[in-house]
Amino acid sequence: MSVKILSVHFCGDGLLEKNLLAESLRGYLEEEVSGVDPQIQRESGNTMDMGATLAIILGTASITAIARGIGNWIAKNNAASITLTMAGRTLDVRNVRASDMQHIIHAFMSENEKFNG
Repeated sequence: MSVKILSVHFCGDGLLEKNLLAESLRGYLEEEVSGVDPQIQRESGNTMDMGATLAIILGTASITAIARGIGNWIAKNNAASITLTMAGRTLDVRNVRASDMQHIIHAFMSENEKFNG
């Protein structure tokens, strides 16, 4: 069985802000979604940044639980511009109501599961 990873990259200009958002989402998911293993990834090996991308290793957590966790966090933090990457597929999510984010994330992850089993 291959390891499946969902990457959440925060869009915007400020690296510090993106780093803080990634760290905040990591902490939220660790507390709210059992069976998830979120890891911060650095944007560049040449900088001192903490990391602006969150890689979520899909373990025992369900797609629904992860999508709900990310959607709830985005609604609370008003951070609605992200790029999702999973199994070589990418989805830019911008200018979307926070209430729709959970459904978009769930659909994206479900489609990747269907095509990459």
